[in-house]
Amino acid sequence: MRECECLHEPIEGYAGIANLMLIVLLLPLISFVGVILNFFNIFIFCEQKNTAAKYLTALSCSDVGQTIKKRLLVHKKKMVEKGNEMSNE
Repeated sequence: MRECECLHEPIEGYAGIANLMLIVLLLPLISFVGVILNFFNIFIFCEQKNTAAKYLTALSCSDVGQTIKKRLLVHKKKMVEKGNEMSNE
């Protein structure tokens, strides 16, 4: 399958800086805050016994798992790329 060339073009100027700021600073911050707040939701909703609270607890648990999994996959991808760069030198 052919790779899409438009996704791999370098972004220059203000758009490149904005893209870098979003990916490097904002997205990890949002995911970190999301995990922390989901843990608060889990602790709060676990104390309640109604059906909606159980559903929201399960939703928060799922969200925490997905967020952590995605962060680990991104970290693994960066480590593999760094390993490939070191082996090519």
